[in-house]
Amino acid sequence: MQMRRCMKCMEEVLEGDRFCPVCGYDQDSGSQPSNALKQNTVLPSRYLIGNVIGRGGFGITYVSWDMTLEMKVAVKEYFPTGTAARSNSYSNEIQWEFTDSGEAGWSEGLERFLKEARKMAKLDSIPAVVRVWDAFGENRTAYIVMDFVEGITLKKYLQTHGVLGYEECLNLLLPILDSLAVIHDRGLIHRDISPDNIMIQPDGSARLLDMGAAVDVRANDGLASMAVVKRNFSA
Repeated sequence: MQMRRCMKCMEEVLEGDRFCPVCGYDQDSGSQPSNALKQNTVLPSRYLIGNVIGRGGFGITYVSWDMTLEMKVAVKEYFPTGTAARSNSYSNEIQWEFTDSGEAGWSEGLERFLKEARKMAKLDSIPAVVRVWDAFGENRTAYIVMDFVEGITLKKYLQTHGVLGYEECLNLLLPILDSLAVIHDRGLIHRDISPDNIMIQPDGSARLLDMGAAVDVRANDGLASMAVVKRNFSA
């Protein structure tokens, strides 16, 4: 019997079955936001796109299935707030909202997103930082493919468990700080560190997510980059 993938957990589901036998997700729930990629989209003939698992100022992140390596991954789409728009009932292609003079900035932003992702892909030996596997352009935007990290975000963990004790905080964050020191030595700056970008894994260790905003300060001749700001946190 033909199989498909659950749009929430990417486990196999029998064709015609409504609920996932692993996570119980209703495949007919239609929960995808209207400005996100359609469920079951395949990019670019390799990555099966599932549900949205994260949103930020720079983009949208999806749970995905790598049909070549047969593993679950996370795919981040370059979708900066305020300039990108889409209605997935019409098309997966992004409509960019800028004047003719803004087209150069749009093109540079896409290229920078892909360039920094390719550099991050070379840092696969750093344990506390999510690995980048691939980067490509499609739908008038760009995508990066990263490890899918199981667990809950530090933000959700704090909401459930309350404030961390001193020793617990040190044990959790020192490995991330050590990994960041290696990244900084290579000229890269993450720019978007906050509790919703730190994942607590089932074994209790932490990993830093979302390298989509990272920049190479050496390639920019030491010039300041655009600030990344979210409520209560700023790089």
